[in-house]
Amino acid sequence: LATINILRGIAGQFSDLYKILMELNVLVGPLRSLVHLLNMPTEVPIHKKTFDERREMTRRARASMNHGSIGGVVEDAIPLKIVNMRMTFKSDVTLFRDVSI
Repeated sequence: LATINILRGIAGQFSDLYKILMELNVLVGPLRSLVHLLNMPTEVPIHKKTFDERREMTRRARASMNHGSIGGVVEDAIPLKIVNMRMTFKSDVTLFRDVSI
């Protein structure tokens, strides 16, 4: 009788362990997906390059202006410029490309 009670207790512990492992198994798939997404490369280097190019364009435009004749903020007098603009829809339909104004 004591052996049966011991085996019943061990079986109950294994049953609880099995339930916990099944709960963990359900979480593994989404966790893998999340880890994969978090480990993907970022676009920071691309955006940094674009930012640096735009900053240099602004610096050159500011340097070429006559600061004495402008009242207010110098940057407000810099003409707007659009260079090589493109718009793509649903990643395969290009609405326009290489528009410069």
